Amino acid sequence: DARALEDDHGLGKGSVLVVPNGVDTSAVRVATNTERAQARAQVLSGVARTEEPAFIAVFVGSAHGPNIDAARELLAIAPQVPEVLFLLAGEHSDQIDAHDCPPNVLRLGAVTDERLDQLLAAADVAVNPMRSGGGSNLKVLGYFAAGVPVLSTPTGVRGIDEPDRYATVVRIDLFTDALR
Repeated sequence: DARALEDDHGLGKGSVLVVPNGVDTSAVRVATNTERAQARAQVLSGVARTEEPAFIAVFVGSAHGPNIDAARELLAIAPQVPEVLFLLAGEHSDQIDAHDCPPNVLRLGAVTDERLDQLLAAADVAVNPMRSGGGSNLKVLGYFAAGVPVLSTPTGVRGIDEPDRYATVVRIDLFTDALR
């Protein structure tokens, strides 16, 4: 990304400094099994469904274009895995038309930090089906810190050393099978 910025703006090689980023993991804690069960019950209490989903998958993102595109990937995947309830948390979900959502996809819009903690505690998996974008996805570090298993595309874990040690990393065309 630094080299592309330099090229795009006619800057000299090495003039853009890359600063490592991260997540304050002390602000995130892994939920206990009891807390996970309570969070799941609370999340599902507000969901009108004929039967309880077998799994909950969470995707978090701002209204940045690559996040909106990733959410659309989930809309295409969702009908193939009706046993998974997909929770789209963040402003990206405001950019998705409700009519485009399969019954197992919920758009939650922007959520508070407390609500995000609850969603991550309730989640069986955190997903990151990114196809584009730049830099690292801090949401993935948040997923890791919360102790939620992560399923991502290679693009979604760019910038993370040895991502296969910490996440299931597959191409988007293999996402459905990996969820199963």
